Amino acid sequence: MPPIMANPFEHLTGFHCATTALRGLMKHFGVDLSEPMCLGLGMGLNFFYGEGEDFNPTRCFLTRSGVLEEDFFRILRIDAPMKRPENAEQSWPEIMALVEKQHPVMVQVDIEGLPYYNTRTHFAGHKVLVAGFDSEAKDVFISDSEYPDLQVVTLDQFQRARFFLGIPWDLHYQWWDLRAVRVAAPIDEAVPRALSECAQRIVGDETGLFGIAAMRRMIKSMPDWGQAEDWQWCARFGYQVIEKRGTGGGAFRNKYAEFLQEAAEYDSRIEKFNLPERMADIAASWTAFSEMLHQISNNEKPSGFDEAAKFFEKLTDIEESFFSDVLKNA
Repeated sequence: MPPIMANPFEHLTGFHCATTALRGLMKHFGVDLSEPMCLGLGMGLNFFYGEGEDFNPTRCFLTRSGVLEEDFFRILRIDAPMKRPENAEQSWPEIMALVEKQHPVMVQVDIEGLPYYNTRTHFAGHKVLVAGFDSEAKDVFISDSEYPDLQVVTLDQFQRARFFLGIPWDLHYQWWDLRAVRVAAPIDEAVPRALSECAQRIVGDETGLFGIAAMRRMIKSMPDWGQAEDWQWCARFGYQVIEKRGTGGGAFRNKYAEFLQEAAEYDSRIEKFNLPERMADIAASWTAFSEMLHQISNNEKPSGFDEAAKFFEKLTDIEESFFSDVLKNA
């Protein structure tokens, strides 16, 4: 029996795993969106800061929303629930059934479990599309944004890569059940809503865990980062999550600026308050901040965290001003 493949299916590469997977899914169902538009409609910007021995590194931050995928489908009013089965075997028949109906399936995986990454580093927030399977060979065909061609792994390897528990990721066989896109919300309705809700989340988080509140917590904490045993890894990881780990540069802000340029025709605030240009400047500040962290990570002694904290405080101020202007004129 030959392999069963989603058809028609176009393998795509991109700057970020989740937005590339979302773009590929939507294109399969006849909705052609750019990757920056997927980022913007998914309210992809945010900020999280955590510290403690349970974190790796012990002082770490992330610059993307953790619920981008769910928000993307919610904003567009598309029925695509995220499922968290009890075990991998429970969901595999459902995934196979969707592929047999010619549909790719978005799943979350840990790259450490995928042999083609050849890494011992866990990153359990990675999104890929299952594009096909071979029941006889027990192989799974994966569309991964970082590779120019489909990747092939054994079913055992695929199932192993679907589970990992560790801060800040909680991977428990998640997958998204998308069967059809019948009527999506109009873009001229979705864009203003996504922009406003993203701003509210970043400026108005009352838990202190996310957004501007979390950025200000990190400002207070950064001068003491040098006391951590893994201070070099703290600095290097910060540099990486801003520039290297699938962000498109500038902590996703470069690509969000592209979203704003594309979305200007749907929301008058975007042109009125020069939002694309301002976001591009914010992205440049994030890049400059990452370069400071990169330099610190190369030092023999933990110096430079005070200066980095002062720079990050200015960055936080301009990001808060940006999203406050969005909300004031909603």
